[in-house]
Amino acid sequence: MSLLLESGEIDRDGTIVPLKLASNVYKDLAHVMAKLGVVTLRFDKRGVGKSDGDIMKTGMWDLVSDIESTITYLKE
Repeated sequence: MSLLLESGEIDRDGTIVPLKLASNVYKDLAHVMAKLGVVTLRFDKRGVGKSDGDIMKTGMWDLVSDIESTITYLKE
């Protein structure tokens, strides 16, 4: 299962980066799913969290490409 995150500066854990509002909702969900035997993959969008890049220069097709790459990774 790949958790696709909302738009904006929200990291793979659910932290709203500009506000430094840590909710960990996605992290908690991934842990619950793991306990149920479901593998999840969370990732930071370009320029968010621990990811390189500049979110202000990242377009929709860049994000689509990143999601396609995660799907390819999961298939391996």
